[in-house]
Amino acid sequence: MEKDNSLFKKLKGFQKADRGRFFLLSLGKLTQEEFVLYELCVAITDWDRCHLDTYGTFKATNQELAEVLGRDAGSTISRHKKSLMEKGFLDAQGERLRVKDFENWELRKKGA
Repeated sequence: MEKDNSLFKKLKGFQKADRGRFFLLSLGKLTQEEFVLYELCVAITDWDRCHLDTYGTFKATNQELAEVLGRDAGSTISRHKKSLMEKGFLDAQGERLRVKDFENWELRKKGA
């Protein structure tokens, strides 16, 4: 685990998840690689409503995402992230990204 990669800290804790998200795969909306990256993006999104500037978004380099997913280079991540944006699953908001329909994913917060 890379100690200088701040994303690893964001992976602590628990989230509830809608079982229906797997339809993204079975209906052919996402490839397996896109799905895994999408799930990671949901997991590292800022869920704290007190963070007015960052709530519902995340910021991560392709290399940081690659390290979390056990990939050697960020180029594969870049390609899949671009595809997720083209398909409308991620939206750019300045230097940060927002997961499509983020509000629907809030049920993942523990206790929600």
